[in-house]
Amino acid sequence: MVARQYLRTAELIASLTKGIHEFVKVLLKNLSEDLKVNRLAIFVKSSSSTTEEYILRGTHGPRSHDILDSRHEFPFDFGTRIVKNPTPGVGWDVYVAVHDDTEVVAVLAIDDTNKARNFTSSQLDILNAVGKFLDVIFQQRSNIDNFRFIDPMTNILNRRGLDWKINELQGELLRSPHIPVSVAFVDLDEFGQVNKKHQETFGDKLLIAFVTEFLHLVRNDDIFARVGGDEFVVIWKQPMETMKKRMEQILDHFSQFEVKEGGFAESAISFSAGLYQLNAQDEENLQRAIRKANELMRKAKRAGKSRIFTINNH
Repeated sequence: MVARQYLRTAELIASLTKGIHEFVKVLLKNLSEDLKVNRLAIFVKSSSSTTEEYILRGTHGPRSHDILDSRHEFPFDFGTRIVKNPTPGVGWDVYVAVHDDTEVVAVLAIDDTNKARNFTSSQLDILNAVGKFLDVIFQQRSNIDNFRFIDPMTNILNRRGLDWKINELQGELLRSPHIPVSVAFVDLDEFGQVNKKHQETFGDKLLIAFVTEFLHLVRNDDIFARVGGDEFVVIWKQPMETMKKRMEQILDHFSQFEVKEGGFAESAISFSAGLYQLNAQDEENLQRAIRKANELMRKAKRAGKSRIFTINNH
């Protein structure tokens, strides 16, 4: 039953993503024949943006070609549902906020030039109901994203989630190529021996303890993902030298760390890491930078483990 419900929800989210403007258009038509919409669009908040930036995801109507800029900022707070356009004769007539628990995550923008800036109270009630319905849809979308992008054991990004974040960050770098970005590829040392020496459940506990502690040592805007059994990728918006100092501090921190379970104990968690800085001027992409960091990590392993290698180590 749960699997069937998840599949239905996933299919709904997929259809909504492909044609959200068509979906809302039909919904509005069924609710009110009197609401004549010239342009209808969904703007979804950019999760990679530091500002309140919303990116166009779908548009419908005879004047949809008038949209010149696909990015907008909207004056919403959590308590606001509908905002009318304050500028006479310019832009959209009304904006409807879409919430996801604690923040506005999308905006339904409606242009009705037949009754410009003169929606009736009943029409606004309809738009309010549509917004509430979309709240549920976007909340379900977040649940689906958790299934797809989160590693169930450690509760951090998995490889698919990393790819998703990389695509977002790559787009940000195209707009702001001056941002320094460094990549770390991290592999725990002797993790296979831990599983042989103790129990497999202890190895799982070691991984969870490592991730939990690592999360205390990174910033909220850092990208941290599990890409293999005991392999992790970290992406910082910082120069490599700054990142190297932080990674050395983290390695030293884990040398004092201890994990216990019953009669089992590991007095330290050691790892090897490769660090690589993205060179935007050479048009390098993040996937290539990760491969380079992985190569450096393997060289650190061969050199004796429990160490951090950069491109300057050889």
